[in-house]
Amino acid sequence: MKKSILLLLLSSIIMLLPSCESAEVEPGPYLSVSVEGVLSGKKRNNVRVTLYTSKNDAQYEMNPVDYDYSDSDGNATFSNLEYRTYWARANTILGTNKTIREIDITEENNELTLPVL
Repeated sequence: MKKSILLLLLSSIIMLLPSCESAEVEPGPYLSVSVEGVLSGKKRNNVRVTLYTSKNDAQYEMNPVDYDYSDSDGNATFSNLEYRTYWARANTILGTNKTIREIDITEENNELTLPVL
């Protein structure tokens, strides 16, 4: 009797195991932002790029979605976003530049250039 119960319990556990496996989650949309000097056109590194979901939030620096600093090639990358409109704001180290640009992220539109001083 004990063996039957134990066997039934083990069988139940084995049947449940496949359903406990984690499902693979596909990454969401991404955005690649290129930061360039307004006058020189050269790529700018170490510029903070912040994403917002409204223009008002971007203007007043409230409720950021995410931020990144541009790398040595002038690029900042954001991943696992939603297909929607974002406002990207670039702030240089000195805080003198406050460029804000709007982008509607779609499968075809996921790159943005932000000019800075």
